[in-house]
Amino acid sequence: METVQNLLIAMDLGESSKAAFAKARELWDRYGCRLHVLCVVQNPFSLPWAPAAEPHVLETLVTQMQHDAKRSLVALLPAHERERYQVEFAVRTGTRPSDEILAYAAAHGIDLIVMGKGNHGNPEVATEVGSVTEAVMRRAACPVLVVPPQPRSSDEGTQHDAHVREVLR
Repeated sequence: METVQNLLIAMDLGESSKAAFAKARELWDRYGCRLHVLCVVQNPFSLPWAPAAEPHVLETLVTQMQHDAKRSLVALLPAHERERYQVEFAVRTGTRPSDEILAYAAAHGIDLIVMGKGNHGNPEVATEVGSVTEAVMRRAACPVLVVPPQPRSSDEGTQHDAHVREVLR
């Protein structure tokens, strides 16, 4: 890959996305490319309790989730940075986030997808990538850069280590 013209950062707005967003910003600065920031929100119509809900309630929920996600994405970059390069913020609703990410990448000629590793918080699966990231890695037509979570600060590590020692006693 000689250059990146269209860079996609797929975010879930959780902790694992923070390090991925920082890496995407570095690449954005390096290549001066178009940055696509995508968040896929869960389609509430596909949830097990959806048949019991009023359709207008679910429609309102979808609208609110999309609005909140878009506002969160735009807040990631100050206005002066959004103006420096081309940035496109997008929110999609779906039952399988990986499908939405891959469809977006195909439709926008994405050269590189950046995603978080998916820090589960469970030590047994901490070395694995999340299911969405894995599905995108397996099926993407372009390279996928998987970024590990940011290391905890020393204070957080000390508190965590103390908690682990307490649990093991």
